[in-house]
Amino acid sequence: MKKFWLRKGLMFLLFFLAGILLISALVMLLWNNILHPVLGISLINYPQAIGILVLCKILFGRLGPGGNWRRGGGTPWRKNMQQKWAAMTPEQRAEFKEKWRNKKYCRDSGSPEDHEIQ
Repeated sequence: MKKFWLRKGLMFLLFFLAGILLISALVMLLWNNILHPVLGISLINYPQAIGILVLCKILFGRLGPGGNWRRGGGTPWRKNMQQKWAAMTPEQRAEFKEKWRNKKYCRDSGSPEDHEIQ
């Protein structure tokens, strides 16, 4: 039984590494064939493509389809707002909507009437 799980773990590791190598090659090819000619950005090599993937992972979270926040019903902010909205009375909801309609989106952009929501 241990051999089965060991083999399964090694296969997972092999596919994971192959996926990272394939995605890195794709990043490198796209970067070098699109960004270099269009924007004049310097060419990158394979280790730099892996570094870009790591940077994207740090900045944006997951790289793959698993763990997508949309699957879980939305962001924590959305879930929190849905709970608050469900607990509001109709008068509180109307007041909340009115406050958002009159909200100034930019401090120096004039009066709230300039930003009416249709």
